[in-house]
Amino acid sequence: MRKPLIDLPLSHTTTRLGRRELFIKGLGLLGIEALGWTSSLAHAAGLLGVRVWPSQAYTRVTLELEQRLVVQHQLLEHPLRLVIDLQDLQVDAALRQLPSIIPADDPWIAQLRVGQFQPRIVRLVFDLRQAVRVEIFESLPVGPYQRRWMIDLHPDREPDALQALLNRRFAAKSDEPGLEQLIEDLAKREVKTATPSEKPSLASTANLTGRIIAIDAGHGGEDPGAVGPTGLKEKDVVLDVARKLAERLAGVEGLRPALIRESDYFVPLGQRVRKARALKADVMLSVHADAFTEARARGASAFVLSEGAASSASARYLAQKENAADELGGVDLRRRDKDATRILLELSTRTQIRESSELANLLLGELGRIGRLHKPKVERAGFAVLRSPDVPSVLVETAFISNPEEEQRLADANYRDQLADALHKGIKQYLVANAATGARPR
Repeated sequence: MRKPLIDLPLSHTTTRLGRRELFIKGLGLLGIEALGWTSSLAHAAGLLGVRVWPSQAYTRVTLELEQRLVVQHQLLEHPLRLVIDLQDLQVDAALRQLPSIIPADDPWIAQLRVGQFQPRIVRLVFDLRQAVRVEIFESLPVGPYQRRWMIDLHPDREPDALQALLNRRFAAKSDEPGLEQLIEDLAKREVKTATPSEKPSLASTANLTGRIIAIDAGHGGEDPGAVGPTGLKEKDVVLDVARKLAERLAGVEGLRPALIRESDYFVPLGQRVRKARALKADVMLSVHADAFTEARARGASAFVLSEGAASSASARYLAQKENAADELGGVDLRRRDKDATRILLELSTRTQIRESSELANLLLGELGRIGRLHKPKVERAGFAVLRSPDVPSVLVETAFISNPEEEQRLADANYRDQLADALHKGIKQYLVANAATGARPR
C-alpha cells in the first residue's frame, strides 16, 4: 500500500539555480497551454507554464518560472518513485491537474501526484514503471523562455543504438526472408574492405545490404527552430521530411534508415553525433529549414564540415545559429558526456570531409531539380552536428522558412514528398557509387 504523499521520506539532494546550465529532448507538446490553461495559474509563485515531452528515448517535464528555486529530489524504492520538492511554490487548482498531462502510455511514469507538502513547498511524486536515471537542472532565460527547470527521466541503462534499430526492423518485417541472418551480420559489422589491388565485382556495386543511414531532423521539443511568417515551425517540417525519407529508404533492399529524433523531442548536438556513431552509420544527413533576417532569401543549401574558416559569411552565421540549439533546447553542461565533448572537439579527417562533399554534391543536384538553390556549390562551416570523424555527414537546408513563398511550399505535404524523394535519390546514388569499395573500416 502506498504511503500518503505527505509522509514520503526525503533524504534530499539539493540543487540551487543561478548557473548557466542546459540539456535536451522531448516529444509531442503537451502542457498547460495545450489544455487551455494560461500563465495566470500561479502568478504569486511565478510559474509561467508546464510542458511534458514524452518519448521512447526519455521523458522531459519542463517548469517555466520567473524566479530562482531550491529543488530537492530523491529516488525511492518499494515502490519505485521519484520525489521532488519545489520550495517557494504553492499549488493551485490548475497545477493540481498537471498529472492529467502525463500520457497514459508513458514508458517511465505510471502516474504523477502533486500536493502542498508544506505551506511553501510543492511536492511532486512520480510513480515509476521502471528504474530511471534522473537529470534535474536549470536553464536560464533564453529566446522566448524564462527560467526553466528541466526534469529528465532517462532509461537506467543506455540502450544499444544499433540493436534497437535492428529490433525495430525485425518487428516491422518479422516475415522478411533472411532477416535473422541480416541482423546477425549487421550486429557484427565485420564486412571485409576491398584492397586497392582488388577489382570489385559488378554484384558488389549494387549490394547495399547492411548500409545504415542516420537521419537527423533538426531541433525539436523545447527548440522549435526557425519559425515562418505564419507560424510554421522548422522542427515540425523537418521531422515530417525525415520520416518520409526513412520510409523511402526502408523500401530499398538492404538499407536500414535510423531516425536520430523519431518524434517531437530535443536531442543535444553531441548526442546526435554519438548516436550516429553508435549505429555505425554509413551516412548521416541532418535536415533543416533555413531562416534569415531578410524575407527575400530563398533556396536550398548543403553544408559539410570545415577544417578551418567557413566558406562564406552566411555559412558562418548559420553554423553559429544552429550550434546555439543546445542553449535553447536546454542542456546540462555539468552532465555532458565526456565522449560527446571529445567528439565535438575532435577534427574530422580529410577523408570524411571529402566523402561528405561527394554526398552533398549529389543532394544539391537532386534538390535543384525540384526548386531553387540558394548557392549552387557545397558550403563549409563548423556545424557541431557534422563533427563525426568517421561518418560522412551533410547538413541540408531544404528552403528558407523565413521566406513567405517558401514557407508556403514547406507547409505543403506534396512538396515535402518531393524533398524526401530528392534526398532519397541523392543518398542512393552516393551509396551505389561507393558500394564497390566495401564498407569503410570502423
